[in-house]
Amino acid sequence: MLENLILSGIFLLNNNIVNDFVEKNINNNSYFHNKNIIEFKQDDQNKKDYFSSTKINKNSLGMSVDLKSGIMFDYDTGEILWAKNENEQRSIASLTKIMTVLVFLENDYDTSKYLKIEKSDIDLEMEGAAKLGLRVGDEINVEDLLIASLVGSKNDAVNALVRSTGLSDEEYVNKMNEKAKFLGLQDTHFDNVNGLSSYNKSTAKDLAKLFYYAFSNKDIKKISTMTKYTFTSKSGNVYNVKSTDKLLSTDLFSILAGKTGYLDDAQYCFAVLTKNKNKRILGIFLGNETDEQRFYNAKVLNWWAYNNFK
Repeated sequence: MLENLILSGIFLLNNNIVNDFVEKNINNNSYFHNKNIIEFKQDDQNKKDYFSSTKINKNSLGMSVDLKSGIMFDYDTGEILWAKNENEQRSIASLTKIMTVLVFLENDYDTSKYLKIEKSDIDLEMEGAAKLGLRVGDEINVEDLLIASLVGSKNDAVNALVRSTGLSDEEYVNKMNEKAKFLGLQDTHFDNVNGLSSYNKSTAKDLAKLFYYAFSNKDIKKISTMTKYTFTSKSGNVYNVKSTDKLLSTDLFSILAGKTGYLDDAQYCFAVLTKNKNKRILGIFLGNETDEQRFYNAKVLNWWAYNNFK
């Protein structure tokens, strides 16, 4: 039982908003007021205690976990509840795909058309990389490619999704880096579209800003919580996708959105938005040693936060 875990460490509490990101984007960014985005009420922001989380157990020193870096913050206030090496730049593996999908959705590319799969879509830079198993010449609905890119983190699906826009990979990566600059992600750089490059780099703190922004999109939230997805190509080939997020089955709190990533250089990464009662917490967990450890660490840290803050 998690309640019986004996863990020690230093609890890092920062009462500042994450680089004023939450306040800036809720108040000033029109992105939060379009039809796909959750609306935030100005009245809620004017409450005296809006930017304050209260620690329930003042004797708790926090949690000690073996991940390399991470951050957790109140999704509605931006207040940091826990952090470890949050400014350390690291490879981010398939967490990259959240930016790839975000750029796709924000530019209103056509999801209704069918795309004929080419060899370039299935030629991956890394042996053993996750793939959907697309067949050259098969015609796939672009919306199915989009969903497979997030649910199963399939690299051939991402490659085909990007090609459906008519942009080259280089042009698309430029759009991703432009978006990172717009969001103020000063320590973030994208090198390719699928995350198989070790040169896709960021920090836990930058990723907290990115995922805060991305998880406000209802389409991304819906897709990222699917446990599985099945679709059929125009040629009649059936494709099955299973979620890489093993925390979806937890009963300790609700999972509102999530994304995994893995590369040898990045190790196992995880971004997740959770909810318990009226509180929402977004966590970025980088550099976990094993697949099981990343979900264990995320579960323990979320359980601790919900039991120590209100």
